[in-house]
Amino acid sequence: MKLRRVGSATGLALRKDLLDASGLAEGDEVEVTAAPGEIRIRRASGEVFLPLPAADLQELAKGRVPRGVQTKARKLLKGGGNV
Repeated sequence: MKLRRVGSATGLALRKDLLDASGLAEGDEVEVTAAPGEIRIRRASGEVFLPLPAADLQELAKGRVPRGVQTKARKLLKGGGNV
């Protein structure tokens, strides 16, 4: 397999046998991670994580939404990256 230029990015066409073996198919959402010398592709979990200070978690446990938490959550769900 060879990495190829796709516009201003670099792409990789995955063979059907690899997709079949992985259970992935065209259109699936995936997560891509990288480490020196490797790239890993796996099915996206659909989960998002919002890191919060312990004090905010305590307020949420009491049924109260701390100032700014709702804004951070909306930004994260809209794909705003780091919050």
